Amino acid sequence: MQKGFTLVELIVVILIILILTAVVLGNYQPGGQMLALQRSAAKLAQDLRLAQEMTMGSREYAGCPDPAGYGIYFHEHPVANPSKPGRNAYFLFVDCTHPPLGEFDGGSDDWERIYFEQDIEFIGADFSDGNNDFGVVTIIFYPPGPQVLIKCPTGFCEWVDIKFSINGREKEVHVNNKGLIYVK
Repeated sequence: MQKGFTLVELIVVILIILILTAVVLGNYQPGGQMLALQRSAAKLAQDLRLAQEMTMGSREYAGCPDPAGYGIYFHEHPVANPSKPGRNAYFLFVDCTHPPLGEFDGGSDDWERIYFEQDIEFIGADFSDGNNDFGVVTIIFYPPGPQVLIKCPTGFCEWVDIKFSINGREKEVHVNNKGLIYVK
């Protein structure tokens, strides 16, 4: 008597392995997209904290001998306009104006454009004043506290939720005027 597997048993085992492989690979991309979204949210929160720390440390900046503060700026205009970050990026900037304007002016402010990961876009913001404005978010930290100014359509707000997405999945980063920053 010979021991072994029949041809039917081998085919069944191979089919089970193929089905399991298809299920795992089929879910790989959405999982990767969620991971990219989470990494982008963490990067934004980290850059907000960096602006906060640079303000608190009164960090000097080349080209701006006496910085008023540091901030983050979002604007939905296409990336082709160099003074606007576009939906796939934001600016980390230093406010060089005295007295401070409380906004990103794109001219005298030095800045660095920071891009989200591929296919992730800024989709808007919810402000404490009830506005849901797609277009612009400006958050600036000023010494000594630091004082946090969140520019919203009606002036300055208590908090903002910055929203971005990939393929319909969304993530938010919350910032309030007391300096609390976290990923929702």
